Amino acid sequence: MNNTRTLAVSLVMASVLALAHAGTYEVKVDSGSRGLTDGERTALASGDYTELKKTGEGSLAVENLTGFAGSVVVAEGEVRLSGSSVGGAAIDPGAKLVLGDAEQISDSGVLVVNGEFDLNGHSETVGRFTNIQNSDADRSL
Repeated sequence: MNNTRTLAVSLVMASVLALAHAGTYEVKVDSGSRGLTDGERTALASGDYTELKKTGEGSLAVENLTGFAGSVVVAEGEVRLSGSSVGGAAIDPGAKLVLGDAEQISDSGVLVVNGEFDLNGHSETVGRFTNIQNSDADRSL
């Protein structure tokens, strides 16, 4: 039996997040917005990193990122996923993840929403959805 479901509504929730991974690649955008550089894309696709962590109050466009099976952690500011495929995602309180296309997170991946998750009219299928603060939303999909 397939235990995945498609999320078809925008979710806005907050709670506590505690994730730690080895091999974290951090991108800081203090203000404004920018996309990943070619060097950042190459580094992430190398397999040396299990996590892309976005810090700073600005916005980062993660577009056409292929070969990266790790998770995206939005610690601060905003990340916009488009034309990419990531293994999972976590959104810290006060941060935001926006989908630019459908199905940007692996169907077997984990989505931890503690900030804002904007489907932006798209659908997303994940293996597990977690929200610690709202126990009604903490369930396997």
